[in-house]
Parts: sequence; C-alpha cells; structure tokens
Amino acid sequence: MYSKYFKSFTPISRCAHIANTCLLGYSQSFGMGRLSILQIAHYSKAKGGDSKKPPSAPTGKLGMRIVPAVQNKLNYDEKNMKLGRALSPHLTIYRKQLTSVMSIFLRASGATLGLAVWIIGLTALLCKLDINAMAEKVEALNLGGVTFTALKFILMVPFSYHVMAGTRHLIWYLNMFLTKPEIYTTGYVAIAMSLLLAAGLALITVKPQHTEPEPVLHDKPEPKCPVVEEDPCNVPDTHDECEEAPEPVRPDQKGCWCED
Repeated sequence: MYSKYFKSFTPISRCAHIANTCLLGYSQSFGMGRLSILQIAHYSKAKGGDSKKPPSAPTGKLGMRIVPAVQNKLNYDEKNMKLGRALSPHLTIYRKQLTSVMSIFLRASGATLGLAVWIIGLTALLCKLDINAMAEKVEALNLGGVTFTALKFILMVPFSYHVMAGTRHLIWYLNMFLTKPEIYTTGYVAIAMSLLLAAGLALITVKPQHTEPEPVLHDKPEPKCPVVEEDPCNVPDTHDECEEAPEPVRPDQKGCWCED
C-alpha cells in the first residue's frame, strides 16, 4: 500500500516526502500524525490545477549537455602581472621610512666595504702591487684638488656611515633610545655625523716626504793617516808619518850566535 501511494507522487513530491521522513520521523510523515509544511505545500492549490490532486510534473524532455571546465592557462604570477598587480614581497608596496632605508644602507655599506677589502687584497696578491705603487698611479692621474677631494669623500661615505649607524645599533643593546621619537632622532644624528666624518677624512692631506738620494762615489777614497800626537822635539827625519818604523834586527837573525 505504501509503495503504491509513494509511486503516485511526482518527483518533487517524492523528494519532499523523503525530507519529511528524515526530519520528522516515519509515523508523522506517513499520515499518522500532523502534516508537515512540505506535505501541505504539495496539496496546495496551484494555478490552473485541481486542488484534490497534487500538481503534475513538467512534461517534455530535459536536454542535458556536457560543458568542459574552463581551465586558466596562466599561473598565479602571470595573472597578477597581466592585471598590473605588484608581486609580493615587493619594495614598491611599502612606504619609504627612515628606519627601513637606514637599515638597507647599513647592510649595503658593509657589503661594499667587504668587497673593497677583497679586491685590494687579491689585487696585491695576484698582481704583485704594493700600496706605494698604487698611490703613485693615482698621483700620475694629475687630478685637481676639488676633484680629488670629492673622490675621497665618496670613498669615505660608506665607511663613515657604517661606523655611525653601527654605533647606533650597539647603543640599542644597552636598552637606550628605543622609543619611536628617539629612534628617528638618533637616525638623523647618525646621518649628520657620518657626513661630517666623511668630509673630515676627505680633507686630510698627507704630504709626501722627498728624501735626497746619497751621492754614489765611483773613486775609491784615499786612506787617511791616523792622527798621532808627537813631541815636537822628537820628530823622526828618516821615515814618513804614514810609514811604520823598522823593527830592530836581532843578532840571531844574521846567522851568528852571540852570547850574553
């Protein structure tokens, strides 16, 4: 009986009946209890239909077609680049601040100084050049005073900035100047001190010390006679001052034997 009653339902009524069975239980949905909202809705009056019968299902064939899924051929980065979006992480999405800029330049100055030390050391090792020869080559360029000073200032800026900014970081380890206004104040002070230190080092000039070479004597010097103070009353007449006095000849050197 139940199967015949269930077959008389339209597909929509069957779905509603199954839902009521799951929600309200078998006894109530079958008619032993009160009707649910879904059951009442099936037997409500429809436009152009009979109120005694449930509405019939739509007649006709339902057409179905297979639609292929659209796959995006661009990956995530290519799609964002096509839309003009900045890739993350990207420096353009951050606002320029004193703290971030000084941190970047501190690391850049350290890398520059390390690279310069390696270049100078390897050049001296492989090319067999000393610092004096390199200084002479720089002097041979005949640069003007202003140009040479500006060049020294540019070379001193990484060193002076790394010293001042590094000192600022070391002060932070002492638990000092850690508030936001103090951080910005010490940043401006470090920049000003680094520029002053670079200018002071650039203005230092070292004058070369020219030493005159000693004259080379090609002729042998004449031997000097020793100065001997002699008694003017006892001056030898037979030999020169530079000649030694002859030793007295002993009797045994003449081939005879003399007794005392």
